[in-house]
Formats: sequence, C-alpha cells, structure tokens
Amino acid sequence: RASLLGRNLWEQLPDTIGSVDERAYRRALETQRPVTFERYVAATGHHFEVRVQPIPEGLGVYFTDISESRQFEQERAELREASRHARSIAEVARARLAFIAEVSSDITMTLDPGEVCRRLAAHAVGRLADWVSVYVLDGDQCHRIAAAHRDPRWAEAVSELVDSYPIDI
Repeated sequence: RASLLGRNLWEQLPDTIGSVDERAYRRALETQRPVTFERYVAATGHHFEVRVQPIPEGLGVYFTDISESRQFEQERAELREASRHARSIAEVARARLAFIAEVSSDITMTLDPGEVCRRLAAHAVGRLADWVSVYVLDGDQCHRIAAAHRDPRWAEAVSELVDSYPIDI
C-alpha cells in the first residue's frame, strides 16, 4: 500500500497495462463513475473484489479479499451438484423398486409357471427391452415359455424368430 500511495499506477504496476484492470481503471477515469470487478491473483491464490473510485487526485483503488466467500460459493456449488446427482440416483433406484414391486405383485397372483413367465415378459417389454423371450431349463433341455414384443403385432414374428434359433446349452 505504501509503495503505491500517491504514485503513478502504470509506472508502479506495468503488468496492468493492456489488462482488464487497465480498461476498468480507464473507464472509471473517463466516466467519473466507480467501477467494480473481481481479480484472481495466482501468486497468492486469493480472489479480490477491486473497487475503482474516481477521486480529485486520480483514482482510489480498493482491494477486498473475497477468497473465503469464493471458496464457500465453490463448495456450495459442489454440494448442489452432489445433491442433484444423489437425487438422480435415488430416482432411478425408486423407479427400479417400483417396477420390481409392480412385477412381484402381478406374478404372485398366479401359481402357473407359464403364466408367471408370460406376465414377466409382458412387464419387461417397453421398460427393459423391445422384445423378450423367457426360457426355462429342464435338465439339458431349454424350453421357451413366453415371448413378448413392445408392439403386439410383432409378437408372432418374435416367436417364429426365437423358434428358428433354438438355444444350444
């Protein structure tokens, strides 16, 4: 402060020439209105609010260290992003649990294994896949129990396709 007080700014801080700071200082001189901007000083790792105030002798330049508030804002932004991410994960988990609850409720309404597989396939299309084929292993045999397609008009084509390519276990 003592080395700058009452001295020519451009001579004392030659790195300022051509910078954003210089434009702000000159704008304050030309308009005779205060100008405020932020400056990060990498050498010190500090953020400053710089207020340039025209005064009869030239310019009054005031620096306020706002590093703590910038750090707080950064942490707050990170917390908001973490919160958004956590809500997104929770929503996906909630949707999965709702799907499982819906399917569980529906398939427990019957004791017929074939009907359970058909209901499971019906639930899976549209939510998990465009088409579904359900198989049951019986010893060394693999039997297709159910097939479904998102578009009911394609269900028969899916059955024919799956029957054309039996699973070799």
